[in-house]
Amino acid sequence: MYRGTPQDAHLQAIGRWGEEHVFRHLTRQLEQQQQQRRAASRAAPGACGGGALEARAGSEAVDRVVWVNRERESYLPYDLYISHADDTTTYIEVKASASKTKDLFEISLPELRFAEEQGARYELYRVRGAGGPSPIIVRLGDPISLLRRRAVSLCLAL
Repeated sequence: MYRGTPQDAHLQAIGRWGEEHVFRHLTRQLEQQQQQRRAASRAAPGACGGGALEARAGSEAVDRVVWVNRERESYLPYDLYISHADDTTTYIEVKASASKTKDLFEISLPELRFAEEQGARYELYRVRGAGGPSPIIVRLGDPISLLRRRAVSLCLAL
């Protein structure tokens, strides 16, 4: 049972909506990429180069999106991850707001620390207009690198 203010419950619902929206977006994106790879391999049979990975008969190496907060809040410094076919992982933190014009969002110290540890394996997805008919998704890859290059900035509030 949730125990907080109605405003807290609303913000939590917007955040959850944003996570689910990005999860569905990434799942569709990966499915399309896999369909394109299958179509390309059918169009060019036997076109594997010497360095290509070969799957065992009946298996296919695929990327998979996992929503870690699907059942309940995990309190991890990321909301989703992509387990790639090459055994690498991309961690994704989703920041959502109902407003389409709000530029600022909160990010925790554990999220920043984890982003620094992971480097290019950590991405922020900003969802504007969450819960509305036409939300906007913006992907920020390697946010710590973006901070160092001054492409984004941090803002402290009291």
